[in-house]
Amino acid sequence: MQATRKTVAWPAGGPGSFWRVSWGFLTIALLGCPPLALGQSALPPEFKEVAEAYRRHYSAIKTLRVVYEQATEPLIDREVLWRQLQMYGSAKTSATVVVGENQLFCQTATEQKPLAKALGELMRQSPGGVQKGTGGFRKGQGGLGATVSLAEIERALADVPAERSERTLVYDGSVLLEKSPHSLKVDDEKRGAYQVHDTSNAQQPFFPRTYLLDVLFPTRLPSLARDDELAQDSRIPDLVSRGPGPASIGRESVDGREYVVVDVPTRQKLWLDAQLAYAVRRRQAYLDGSLWTETVCTDHVEVVSGVWLPKTLTRTTFARNELPEQYRGKPYLKTTIRVSTVEANRPEHAAFFTRQPEAGAFVFDERLRPLDAKGQPVNAPPGKGIRPGVSYVQPADKAALDQVITRARQEQGAISGAEPPGKWTRGRSLLVLLGLSACVAGAVFLLVRRFRRGQKPRAQS
Repeated sequence: MQATRKTVAWPAGGPGSFWRVSWGFLTIALLGCPPLALGQSALPPEFKEVAEAYRRHYSAIKTLRVVYEQATEPLIDREVLWRQLQMYGSAKTSATVVVGENQLFCQTATEQKPLAKALGELMRQSPGGVQKGTGGFRKGQGGLGATVSLAEIERALADVPAERSERTLVYDGSVLLEKSPHSLKVDDEKRGAYQVHDTSNAQQPFFPRTYLLDVLFPTRLPSLARDDELAQDSRIPDLVSRGPGPASIGRESVDGREYVVVDVPTRQKLWLDAQLAYAVRRRQAYLDGSLWTETVCTDHVEVVSGVWLPKTLTRTTFARNELPEQYRGKPYLKTTIRVSTVEANRPEHAAFFTRQPEAGAFVFDERLRPLDAKGQPVNAPPGKGIRPGVSYVQPADKAALDQVITRARQEQGAISGAEPPGKWTRGRSLLVLLGLSACVAGAVFLLVRRFRRGQKPRAQS
């Protein structure tokens, strides 16, 4: 293998840590797929060729649909994973992701035997019940006794069928709708449950991690700040134009193929295939300076001219502080992604972004507020544990939706005891009065105590 490398300094104004939002990855969850326009920030000359190629090629993609299956398998003793992380089996997920200009559809379905049912069965078998303690689930009287073994969990799950949990998120550029994996039962009839998210002050990304993040697809969701932030350092032009410190770019020849290698120390390292318009072949991600994941991409197909995406990905996760010391720095999980469909710029893709709840479904809209008798929006009073928002049942007639929502806001405003925002109500005034009374009482108590302490020496003299 022959390699050449040149170190360059990043321009000022870096984006911050690549793993600033790594918690989103650890929940597996994370990310969605935004618009495809690429940034135009200035680049060092050594990076211009790569970044310009990405801009030129990916600008031809208006919409993209990817269908794939993902399976995660342990690479170490499964009993250790159970003891430390309560991971008890292989996880299999199927996913469909469709991305457009500031639009995203993401549907995931996971099949796994339910742990809760296994623990419920063990509770019925154990007189003392099953309690979750440090290091695992413990059984026996008073929470004492041996830790439940993986073999016991597997026996309890033997006759329990696998359950399918499906989650769907649709973002059309302004409204983010989520279909819950759990349905509601009304009069022996199951109905779908949906949530319209308030995206104005999001503290976390809404979308889970997807295939597109792994392959550095240049996605954007400018209207969803946290999701766009998570994807920022997985967009080649942004990655190579901004950074916290020195980085290097070089070329390596491996088995007759030429790779461009981009190394951002303590962040990530990329191997880009020069013969496939700089498609990602290998990616190493670092967390706190240590290798966290390594992804290998193979079986590339050309989606549009100059855009090669892999149909097979293998991601290896290396242990950190979540496992005992003898496992740290070593691989402990392997995730394999196999793509069955990858297609671009199909007219039928637009339908994914216009999905709505079916008639009869329950909808909870976080953006709405109940209305008082005068038709003014009101807030739930503090301390009642009421989530902001309004719930309603989706009508069969779309033309009646506004009327249904208005009636729901009025009804919920009348029964919630809500208060107009920013106004002093009798209840709020009473709370303030009680607070002031408590302060005065506390001050009097302190003065009396200080006075009595000052009188004691005199009484003894």
